[in-house]
Amino acid sequence: MNEELRAKTVLTVDEVQQVLRLGRNKAYEFLKSEECPVPIVRVGHQIRIPSRQFFQWLDNLEIIY
Repeated sequence: MNEELRAKTVLTVDEVQQVLRLGRNKAYEFLKSEECPVPIVRVGHQIRIPSRQFFQWLDNLEIIY
């Protein structure tokens, strides 16, 4: 599924939610917070996230066990 999502130009909040395994409210909360490292694009009342920047951020996260 990630390969399909990586091929998209922009992601929806639902798609970001699936990748990060967050609930809907937490996904919106994260994307609207200052902690969100990627820009969001508003199209009317909808939010879109540039997939290339989102996956670059995700790929560069340091995994802590």
